[in-house]
Amino acid sequence: MNSAKEFSALNSKISSMKKNLLQEEDYESLIGFKKIEEVIDYLYEREFIVNKNYNSINEIESDLKKNRLKILNKLGYFLSKNYNNLVQLILDKYEIEDIKKATRNLVTKNKALTKESFIIRDDFYEKIKEGITIEEFFEELKNSKFYKYLRGYKNQEKRDLLFFVEMSLDRNYYSSIFFESKYLNKENEKIIKNFYGQFIDLYNLSWIYRAKKFYNIKPVIIYNYTILGGDLFNTTDIKNLSYMELEDFVDNILKTKYSFLFDSKHNIDIYMERRINRYLYYQSRDLTKSNKFNFKKTLGIIVMTDFDIKDIGAILESKNYNLTSEETRGYLIKNLGRS
Repeated sequence: MNSAKEFSALNSKISSMKKNLLQEEDYESLIGFKKIEEVIDYLYEREFIVNKNYNSINEIESDLKKNRLKILNKLGYFLSKNYNNLVQLILDKYEIEDIKKATRNLVTKNKALTKESFIIRDDFYEKIKEGITIEEFFEELKNSKFYKYLRGYKNQEKRDLLFFVEMSLDRNYYSSIFFESKYLNKENEKIIKNFYGQFIDLYNLSWIYRAKKFYNIKPVIIYNYTILGGDLFNTTDIKNLSYMELEDFVDNILKTKYSFLFDSKHNIDIYMERRINRYLYYQSRDLTKSNKFNFKKTLGIIVMTDFDIKDIGAILESKNYNLTSEETRGYLIKNLGRS
């Protein structure tokens, strides 16, 4: 398919989709509500969710993701095979989330889990309810593309199982995206690698920092569980950072474009995840503003909508804790009022 023709139609579709996303005034309304029920009513009226009966915030977030996934899958109608394959790989994150959720439940035995908590694989709930073991659960995934990333951990001690499973799934998620991007033209391959390279950079920096500060993990182990393919840091850089003392590590990062992780007067540890998400949200939002006939706008809308759902989840949680509007804003990824 002609690239300009393909992305012209797709960009028009995405511009239309953006108009149906929650706008800043919507977020102000959601923040202003006192009760979770009011937020649910608002989302229901805007057709972001399909019912009003939920047992937990987790169920609401899963419903938001199901709805968003249904919409994003329609982008495939506008894409040639290689680009559609890539979109499907990016959207694999929702099935990966279900696998993590099921594995976590098999370890923790959380009785609050419901069928509605899952995004794609609600059949996992029935298996858990039947008393399936972790080993049996992984074997149930034998025909799945994810099995090869899980089978080595079937007999892992439960204490470490979640860490290894989540790290393996995350690492191979990014590797799969990078591998598939090789089938795109050079311009779009570069867009993918630069954008997701920043995800990997920040994932690695957060992991190295926490491993050093809270767990006193040996440098060789820290390095072994980093992810390859970063945008700013190559393999040698990551190895050097893994072996640095914590103070030297922070000093080095303060000299990079990721200095925002450590240059704040606010609690670094509590707000690190929000700072990372905020940076990536605005990177994705900038992509959606592109008018070029390439993959930027598509990539931006896919990623940006995921951060929208995280913010809705934060607003819902704020109602449970009776936070003020100003306190709630402090937990959002979006910086409301920023143009």
